[in-house]
Amino acid sequence: SLLFAAPLLALAQGTLDPTFGDGGISVVHIGGSESRPTSITVEPDGRILLTGRIGEFMTAPVPAVVRLLPDGPLDSAFAVDGKAIGPVSGEYREYL
Repeated sequence: SLLFAAPLLALAQGTLDPTFGDGGISVVHIGGSESRPTSITVEPDGRILLTGRIGEFMTAPVPAVVRLLPDGPLDSAFAVDGKAIGPVSGEYREYL
């Protein structure tokens, strides 16, 4: 499944910022056949946190936290290659 993110601040004309991701959109593959994004937060340093739930058809969803760099790619310094998926504990639990 996919979790989509776009910058919260578009250009003045209302168009996507072409310097973010691929033409203003970042697509993150997080696994599972179903995903439900629940929140997006821009941290003071510009990194972007996405939270949601992922799962397979007819199974209980699990939480997911993803962090992007200000220009759109995954932040590899966060969790495992930018993604915390499954039962989330410890320092990543605060993002849910």
